[in-house]
Amino acid sequence: MVSLDAVRLRLGVTPDGDQRAVTAAAFEEARVLLRAGERFVWNATNISQQMRERCIGLAADYRARITLVGLEAPKNVIHARNRARPEPVPAAVIDRLAGKWEAVDPTEAHVVDLVDTAGVNPGH
Repeated sequence: MVSLDAVRLRLGVTPDGDQRAVTAAAFEEARVLLRAGERFVWNATNISQQMRERCIGLAADYRARITLVGLEAPKNVIHARNRARPEPVPAAVIDRLAGKWEAVDPTEAHVVDLVDTAGVNPGH
């Protein structure tokens, strides 16, 4: 798994800090896996089609089969889950991201799976 949260932690970058080094490191991790022909999950909050296209485009360059899973929940549920995290993201960051959110389009990948997680209790 390529996880932006894990890369942030490893590099000591806060969620509201400059994300350029985080993104660069994550893309390099993905390139290593793609060159090796390994299957992996890109675990990140890619809220806009433009952000998703960067990841999808990288995978497509390696002729990878792409499955996009869109996890959706109301903003109040997202905030509650965030508060329950061991290291919550600042609420202002979540509000900023929610304001930029674009629904996943079925044409963005080979397989697109939309999941409403509103009733799911993470960790149980």
